[in-house]
Amino acid sequence: MSDILIVEDSEFVNNTIKSELEKLDHNCIQALSLVEALQLLKAHHFDFVILDLHLEDAYGERLFFSITNTTDAKVIILTSEEDAQVRQSLFKHGVLDYVIKDDNFINSIQNID
Repeated sequence: MSDILIVEDSEFVNNTIKSELEKLDHNCIQALSLVEALQLLKAHHFDFVILDLHLEDAYGERLFFSITNTTDAKVIILTSEEDAQVRQSLFKHGVLDYVIKDDNFINSIQNID
């Protein structure tokens, strides 16, 4: 069982991720913004952060570095955009996985386990 912070601004997607991962016995806490995520990271220890790269208050690599400068949790990117340059850069900076939100979204979430 892992402690996972889900940072996703779509409540529907965030709730779906949480539901799927809790079926696999993970403890999940949700954040809808970078500000909320940073507050949670300061208050709790997480093993993993599932991070959408497009939030209302932050975007892209800047968002990723804001998270990684705050925690030593492993980061899994979850995004709807497939940008090869950003993907490659994030892997160089230690991202654990880069998952695309597509038609196989639920399977991708289950595979995170």
